[in-house]
Amino acid sequence: MFIGMLVPGIALIVVGVLGLRRRPNVMKTGLSWLAIAVGISFEVLLGLSIVPGGVSDNTFPLGALSAIALAAFILWGTVLADCLANESREGKERLSWAVVIALTFVVGAGLYCLIRRPKRLAERSA
Repeated sequence: MFIGMLVPGIALIVVGVLGLRRRPNVMKTGLSWLAIAVGISFEVLLGLSIVPGGVSDNTFPLGALSAIALAAFILWGTVLADCLANESREGKERLSWAVVIALTFVVGAGLYCLIRRPKRLAERSA
């Protein structure tokens, strides 16, 4: 378990830091921070799990739940910022996607990433 959490945690932190060093983009910056937050959460959970007798049995699930909540919040904020910064100002598509993302939290963020973002990128490159 030690190596199973140590290596991915360090790898996620490194990937996040390298992502922050590249050219600025709202989505890439947010996802880089997401990778760093999840990597740090792995390392904190690892540290809590190896402290002898210092933590109760309930600490690990609570820490994992906190890490998941933090990652979901960072993803949601990143997708919402990407939508508001990069969607077309024409029509009501920008407003409707922002409302969907804001009200449905991670589900709306996932739908935006799967449905609208690829279409927007294809429209801009054409």
